[in-house]
Amino acid sequence: MHAMRQVRYRLQRKKVKGAFLVEAEKWRIERNADLSPSEQRYVDASVQARILLCAMALLIAAGVFAVAQQGIVRREASNARPEADHARHLLAESYKEEGRRFIVDQGRYQEAVPYLLEALRNGLDKAPLRMLFRTAERHLPLVPALEHQAAVVNAAFTPTGRAW
Repeated sequence: MHAMRQVRYRLQRKKVKGAFLVEAEKWRIERNADLSPSEQRYVDASVQARILLCAMALLIAAGVFAVAQQGIVRREASNARPEADHARHLLAESYKEEGRRFIVDQGRYQEAVPYLLEALRNGLDKAPLRMLFRTAERHLPLVPALEHQAAVVNAAFTPTGRAW
């Protein structure tokens, strides 16, 4: 009966929280007849307020989590950018090297041009690449490109560059 007096005292003072609210809920369920209608309404309102408070705390926690997640994503994106730039630079260097190999090692100037163009497209625009372009340009034939008499339906290339 002492617990009931404490619950009633808290109900009158409008301070039903924590353990007292749990006790008031038990009384509301088990001994509903001992509570007045206004006490019953107040216990119900206190329970609803606790549920609302929990929901608000959950929403705040979700918001904090979302903000933290966004920060992590931004940090990862900023870390990925230099790595992607480095990979692109390495790719451009490999294209330049392949073009250089065709020019210097094999003397196949026309075949070097696509590799040099890809190096340029991937952001490599330095003096060695421009020098390779000029070397290839000096050795390209000055004849116009072949024009076909009819529509080209199919084309095939071999790894060696020879016709079938």
